[in-house]
Amino acid sequence: MGWSYISIIYEESNYGLKAFEELEDLLAKHSICIAVKEKLSKDSGVAAAATYDMIVQKLQTKPRARGKV
Repeated sequence: MGWSYISIIYEESNYGLKAFEELEDLLAKHSICIAVKEKLSKDSGVAAAATYDMIVQKLQTKPRARGKV
């Protein structure tokens, strides 16, 4: 894909945390930088619209980060 700078959104759960850790290691091995890391709280159920709005605003502060995972 040719990405060198991405943003990551993941869930605060065993699955989400483990996936993030694995992805972070893999990205480092391929010299891919993480622009934004956002963790969604598992206990919140479906996150409020305000939470998603905040994440989108953070993503927009890093326009060079083409990939969102």
